[in-house]
Amino acid sequence: MILQKLPKERRPRGWYKTHISISLGTADRVAAKAKCPEVSASVERQLKALREGPKPLAAKQIASLSGIVYRAFADGLENNPGLTVDGWLRVAEANEAAKRGNPLLIAQSNAERRATTMEQRFGGLADATLVREGLVADDESRWKLIEALSRDLTEGAKKLARNADGDYSPDTYVTRFPLPTEAKPSAQAGRSLTALADAWQTGALARGVRPRDAKRWKAVVLRFQKWLTHDDLSRVTPATVQSWGDEKSAAGIKAKTINDTDFAALRAVFGWGMERGWMSTNPALGRRIVGRGKKITREKFFLPDEIPSILGAALAVQGTKRENPKTTAANPQ
Repeated sequence: MILQKLPKERRPRGWYKTHISISLGTADRVAAKAKCPEVSASVERQLKALREGPKPLAAKQIASLSGIVYRAFADGLENNPGLTVDGWLRVAEANEAAKRGNPLLIAQSNAERRATTMEQRFGGLADATLVREGLVADDESRWKLIEALSRDLTEGAKKLARNADGDYSPDTYVTRFPLPTEAKPSAQAGRSLTALADAWQTGALARGVRPRDAKRWKAVVLRFQKWLTHDDLSRVTPATVQSWGDEKSAAGIKAKTINDTDFAALRAVFGWGMERGWMSTNPALGRRIVGRGKKITREKFFLPDEIPSILGAALAVQGTKRENPKTTAANPQ
């Protein structure tokens, strides 16, 4: 039902009315199997956003999205602009013309003419950017993104014209954009601990980790998830990881076991997830239980009143005639 209602021009590549078909980009079965959980999580995140319906985007969020496209365009082509100076200036002029509206287009008003031209030139790029970031924007926010792209890509074309002319002075325009991470509230929104554990295990097996070890470390993550009583990856913090370890320590589990098994497994899985965009930080990093040390039952050395008794008992030993004297001295009765 969701796919049927989604306009064709706003569907991600490989999405159809009745099904989703996504290429994993490899013929290697092991590599494909390793990619499956990550692709599946991405699809589920987008479907979740579609189920929740379009939402308004904050002004800063729109600026961040436009900045992502600007950087991909202006920075990505900086080393080799491809077009000539005149070529990039013509791109900039085409963008400006779209903002004015095509005068040859049949429409009821200039506003409608402008909207149609802007949609044709920047609409697809806006939709592709939203899909890539897993966002479903309402119509007003989407149009604001189109307006931002028309302005920023025009400046990007002018910047590439300067590069094509050999001018590589610092790009001051790019400083206007917020960080790319601010395009969406959380890198791990909508993802679960169990999905991460499954993806990590699949990836570990593909890397050659022994099945027994991969299974054991995955089990640690699942025990942690059970202790949390929820499966929301975005709610995992350093404090919750430390609290889990503290509780296990209070239950009598050795600090070495917690540090070298429980925390180590979480640190490895979360680190793997952070490198692949599942989460923005590693909440297990730096978590540690301070060891209590061995229980002391007596002094390390013999007490003064113990020494005569021990030596006396050793000297009182009588060996047999056939026994070597050295053996007798080494084996007191």
